[in-house]
This record gives sequence, structure tokens and C-alpha cells, in this order.
Amino acid sequence: MKKNTKSIIINLIISALIGFIVGLVEISLRNFTTNDIYILLVHSLIGLLIGSVIRQTFIITYGKLKVYQIFILSSILLGVISMFSAIIDCFIFKKPLFRTTTIIIIITAELLGMSFTFASYKYYRKLNQKLDEKKKELLERLE
Repeated sequence: MKKNTKSIIINLIISALIGFIVGLVEISLRNFTTNDIYILLVHSLIGLLIGSVIRQTFIITYGKLKVYQIFILSSILLGVISMFSAIIDCFIFKKPLFRTTTIIIIITAELLGMSFTFASYKYYRKLNQKLDEKKKELLERLE
């Protein structure tokens, strides 16, 4: 349980940092204002949300879907959740949905998010292989 909690916390921290970096990309595309601290906070929270959702998606679908299908599903979820702020801007502030800023943010979020997802997948696959080897070794000792 302690290992799982540590894994969740690391996932959330990295997801928040990815959101923070995406927020920095958005800020760097325009002039700095006092509203930018709010933007960084919102992007960090969106990063937390995306990281949590994608982690749970992997946990729920692993073994039920092929790995490439899970990555496609995760990429779609990441894109949809990343679009929330653009959708809010579109409907509330009457801004265009697909602005240059929005597209750059989506691309940055997809690249960073899917890179982290792939790295996590590789790490946990290697860990599972080690556990399977230990399991086989212990079963052989029992026989």
C-alpha cells in the first residue's frame, strides 16, 4: 500500500509539473500579466486531473485492451481534457475554439503527457516482468 501511495504521489507531482510547463508555454506566447499566476495554477490542476484520469485508464484497461489501444485512448482523453479551457473560452468569452495558442498548448500537453505515460508504462512493465520471474522462482521452490 505504501508503494502504491508513493506511486500515486509521484504521478500527481509529475502531472502537475507537466501542467505547469504547459501553462508556461501559454504565458510565453503572449505578454505577461498578473493573471498569469492563475493560469499556471489552473494548468497545474488540469495536469493533476489528466494524470489521475490517464493513470486510472491504464489500470482499468490494462489486459483488456491492446497496449496501442490504451495509448490511443489515453491520447484522446488527454486531448479532450486539455480542450476544457479552450471550450470555456469559446462559450463564455466568445473566443475562437482553435486559436494558435490552443493548438500549441494541446501539442505540448500531448507530447509531455504521452511521453510520461510511455515512460511509466515501460517502468511498470519491467517491474511486472521482475515480479513474474520471482513468482516462477518461488513456485519452482515449492514443487
